[in-house]
Amino acid sequence: MSDSFDHFKGEIILQATMKAKEGKVDHILNGLRKIKQHSDSSEEPGCLSFRICRSGNSILIFEKYVDQNAVIQHFNSKPFGEFDADARPFLEDFKLTYYEEDTA
Repeated sequence: MSDSFDHFKGEIILQATMKAKEGKVDHILNGLRKIKQHSDSSEEPGCLSFRICRSGNSILIFEKYVDQNAVIQHFNSKPFGEFDADARPFLEDFKLTYYEEDTA
């Protein structure tokens, strides 16, 4: 588990957990769905998986990328930038963690 992906050499897995403020979960999910649509398209060929999971106001995002460049491309995408700017006021909690898959 890491707060950075700089030292990973292969595929990178991101786990984002967040909690929406009361009454704002649908707003957050709508923004995440726009990111998912972009990530699943040919606009982000380095994104292997983008999954949105929910339990009440808690949201878990599971993402998998081919390498560091793909993660950077994702963070620089228009949908991610729009979500990041718009969603923060509606979140009580947010945590992003990076993993490298054990392929041994």
